[in-house]
Amino acid sequence: MLASFRGRGLRALRVLPPCTRGALHWRHGGVPSGVGISNVGTRGPHDLLTELSSIFAKEGVTTLSSLSATWFAKADQNVSKGLDPEEFRETMASVGLKLSDSESETLFTHFDTDKSGIITYGEFAKGLQGEMPSFSASLAFMHQHTGHYPSNHQQIKAARPRFDEAETDEWLESLDAVVATLGPTRARFLLHDLMEEAARLGVHIPQPVITPMVNTIPTSGEPDYPGDRAMEERLSNIIRWNAAVMVSDGNRRGGGVGGHIGTFASICDVIEVGMNHFFRGKDFGNGRGDSVWMQGHAAPGAYSRAFVEGRISIDQLMNFRRESAGKGVSSYPHPRLMPKFWENPTVSMGLGPLGAVYQARFFRYLHLRGLADTSKSRVWAFVGDGEMDEPESITAISVAGRERLNNMIFIVNCNYQRLDGPVRGNSKVLQEYEGTFRGAGFDVIKLLWGGKFNELIENDHDGKLIEALEATPDGDCQRLHAKADGALIRKDIFEKHGLLDRVAHWSDDELLEAFQTPGGHDHKKIYAAFSQAEKNSEMGGRPSVILVKTLKGYSLQTFLGRNTVHQKKTMSDSDMQKYRDAMGIPLTDEQLKAADAQNFFALKENSPEVKYLKDRRQELGGFLPLREPAKVSALVELPSHKTGG
Repeated sequence: MLASFRGRGLRALRVLPPCTRGALHWRHGGVPSGVGISNVGTRGPHDLLTELSSIFAKEGVTTLSSLSATWFAKADQNVSKGLDPEEFRETMASVGLKLSDSESETLFTHFDTDKSGIITYGEFAKGLQGEMPSFSASLAFMHQHTGHYPSNHQQIKAARPRFDEAETDEWLESLDAVVATLGPTRARFLLHDLMEEAARLGVHIPQPVITPMVNTIPTSGEPDYPGDRAMEERLSNIIRWNAAVMVSDGNRRGGGVGGHIGTFASICDVIEVGMNHFFRGKDFGNGRGDSVWMQGHAAPGAYSRAFVEGRISIDQLMNFRRESAGKGVSSYPHPRLMPKFWENPTVSMGLGPLGAVYQARFFRYLHLRGLADTSKSRVWAFVGDGEMDEPESITAISVAGRERLNNMIFIVNCNYQRLDGPVRGNSKVLQEYEGTFRGAGFDVIKLLWGGKFNELIENDHDGKLIEALEATPDGDCQRLHAKADGALIRKDIFEKHGLLDRVAHWSDDELLEAFQTPGGHDHKKIYAAFSQAEKNSEMGGRPSVILVKTLKGYSLQTFLGRNTVHQKKTMSDSDMQKYRDAMGIPLTDEQLKAADAQNFFALKENSPEVKYLKDRRQELGGFLPLREPAKVSALVELPSHKTGG
């Protein structure tokens, strides 16, 4: 990692072999660096950097690894982008550089180049390395959040038919005038409007790969919501609660059970809208029903819903990931482990997307060959944004686009978090995937903003707010979600870009509530996106994808947006109490103390919630997921094991 300290007269740092045996490491009782130095308290930046240099040179890469781990652990704990003065001093001490009060202040000031009171790891690395030479790729990296990369191709002007030279020049001059007088932002949005109008007029021109960060379906274009929203939101909360309890209590009763809480918390509302209004069961007329491929880490949600439906017992929930004895439920969707429940095997390695696409292709094959009526059967594939990086996922969508599988609908859960941190910390993953899917031949439906925050977007008369949000990397978005501080959101997004007037009518609490409810947690906007995808499958000639922004660990603030959220398997007593309150679950603190059956919220069979849920599924053709193995003996004659014939 380390290069020379340019401009400071320090010798080049080299990663040396570990110190020889016999020299006692400071971590194990040896003398820490800096101890015994006569001028402690008076060392300046040069002396301190020299001392730090000697530590790294002596201890080698292990010290750098230890420092990085300590640094990021502290940054994650305080949910910030870096370390404050006290945390910085503690981190320096952790690698053996003891600092007095004045030295700590001196060294902190040296690294805090932007005078923010926080040292980011980037500032620290730059302070060690000095200025690095720039190169062209870094310019593209800085603009990747918008997809507008600098390119030498801009100097090339293709020789296209110009027809009327004078008219062509007038159009180009008009664009020049817009940019000169109103700026590139106005020109950008004007061109997007022109291209959309051209498509409506039947002009065959490729759509832009990446469009502005707005919901594809405007509020004015949303259909009326056909269900009881209050009832459905309550059901979502009950199902979300039981799913979290199943995983958490399973780990509290016996360590190592594993499972995931944050994933289903993020995608629950999307799945529930689909279950209540779109996903067709096996008994749906004119077809074989829909094929739903569940995001593997969200499997607890399917069990939780089946429990409310009365299809899974509480004993099975109590034995999450302990299905081998025949009374539990499996870790992830798998027909072999639960042959009457799971229809399709998925987890998080691209198996779901690949299988789903070939299921859609097979549905098409059956119908075109007259073997089965699959005209009303769609394939819905729930995929994580991290899972979309898998080669199988990318291969799958290229097949769907090439084959024009309009019966294929992807739902990408863009909660911005993968196994060990952000999916794209320094860019915008949802924007990137828009380009990926468009390039593969999909119709793209973006669902980013919930109703309240979308008011700001749709009143953005000059596009400045949209561009501010596009310039805010996913890592910063996650930090703001995790901090849950309306004043900080106001400062880092609106004040930073000169847009304070846009939220002057909101209190910090109102701003926070709007920001913490993205499109993937707004049932009405989810319904609008699903409705458009359904129309695409019936009338269009392309597969569709819904890119939906959600929050991993939604409503559980100690989980939400943190780098560790994917690995959080248990809830503390405090977590459970806060989550219970957020979900509106009528359980007492005393009931929550023991990890037993009383932590689940069981609805009575004749309750309004259960009746509503079952009525919706009956109208759509039955419960899902559900596997009904074909009777092979009715299709072919199998040889008898007894006769060997």
